[in-house]
Order: sequence, then C-alpha cells, then structure tokens
Amino acid sequence: MASTRERCEFLGRIAHIDAADFFPHHAGNSTARHRITEKIVRSITNLLHMTDPLTVLQRWYASRCDGVWEHAHGIEIANIDNPGWRVKIDGASAGKPLDLHVERDEMDWISIRATDTAFAGYGGPGNLPELLALAADWIKEA
Repeated sequence: MASTRERCEFLGRIAHIDAADFFPHHAGNSTARHRITEKIVRSITNLLHMTDPLTVLQRWYASRCDGVWEHAHGIEIANIDNPGWRVKIDGASAGKPLDLHVERDEMDWISIRATDTAFAGYGGPGNLPELLALAADWIKEA
C-alpha cells in the first residue's frame, strides 16, 4: 500500500496540483508546498469518497442486520396517492428529532417528522431524492 506522501504525490501529478499554483509565496519552500499540496489532495480524496444517500441508507441497513433486527425494523420507500413518496425508517437510536414542512407548490413539497428512533418523510412526486438525502442525514446523526 502506498504511503500518504506517495498517494499525495501521485494525485497531485494527475490532477496537476501544486501548492505553488495556489500559494506562490511558498514556491521556494518545498516542505510548506508539500504540506499544502497534501491538504488539497486529501480534500479531493474526501470528495471522491462522499457517498450518495442511497448508499448511506444501504450501509446503515446492512450494519444493523443481525438475523433479528431486520425482522422488526428497517427502511420503507413507497409511493403515495397524493401523488408522491413516503420514506420511513425505524430502529435507529439517538437520531436527531426533526419536524420539517415545506410546500413549494402542489407537486413540490416535503413533510418530515423524526424522533430519536423513527423517521417519516413524505414528499411530492419529484422529491424522492430530497427525502432520501434528508433520511441519510438523519441516519448519520443517529
């Protein structure tokens, strides 16, 4: 496995990142340039590893499944007749309470109520990505 320095140098080369490009006053100081380049590359690496809401929900669900938990708890995504979507999650612990209602228009709305153990989100027909993102944020805080 490559060291952090090797990964930074490699990513820096392929992304053409050099601290001197951003901080010309460090151009002659290779140690300072390397530290700054390393921070920039680490930030890019973190961005590349960001996960989408569906992946967050999948990982959370898989981490809870133990042969018993999944029979009583889980994640439910369904359509509703308003029309729209419903996202329900139960079985979390210490989630942040949330009460949010936004109506942008008849087809663009969300309504969320979450306790420390359950999340219930509803939204218009085009709001499923927003509901999943809010559910994933709630999961991350649980």
